[in-house]
Amino acid sequence: MELEKIYRGMENGAETIQENFENTVTKTSDQDISGSKNFIQSPLFAGMKLLDEGNFQMSVIDGKEGQLSGTALNGKIVGFGNTVSNLLGTSGQIPVTVNKTTHEAIVNKDGYYAILIQSWCQPSGTVDGYWYYNFAKNGARAGGEDRIAGWGSNAWKNRNDGFGIYCARLKKGDRLGATIETSITGQIISCGLKSAIFIRLQD
Repeated sequence: MELEKIYRGMENGAETIQENFENTVTKTSDQDISGSKNFIQSPLFAGMKLLDEGNFQMSVIDGKEGQLSGTALNGKIVGFGNTVSNLLGTSGQIPVTVNKTTHEAIVNKDGYYAILIQSWCQPSGTVDGYWYYNFAKNGARAGGEDRIAGWGSNAWKNRNDGFGIYCARLKKGDRLGATIETSITGQIISCGLKSAIFIRLQD
């Protein structure tokens, strides 16, 4: 509601002043505010922006182009698919891209990342042993809390799917994938990283 203008000698001036007070936002008292408000800039809470798309970007990667198959896959690196979609925020910066030859995800901007990864392994017949995926950076196991999926049994078969989260500060140019850690030496029909979400949270 617009405030009514006060002028000298106006009739019911005191009442109008009171109504104006009732329709203003107080800085110290509790208050209910109705109606749609269009904030031109992001509101602050304790000095921090409630919303800041400039520090939030996301890349979603899908596809099976980085998958592997065969035998004796321990220590091999699997990569990502070629389908990439992006939520850029106000910065316009794409967080990651995919090298379509190596299928590694390539970091485009320094920052702290939360990475959600779906993986799978399809053995040929029944196998005995364990199968782990460890997050990889620049061709080697990343270290720290890098286990993103794992399963094992003395008799497991059919496709197994895993889901994991890896969080770390990454630098522009870092090459990302996952290393296979397994005791299984038999035939694997297919294995790899099916889908991944790369969320760049801050500088």
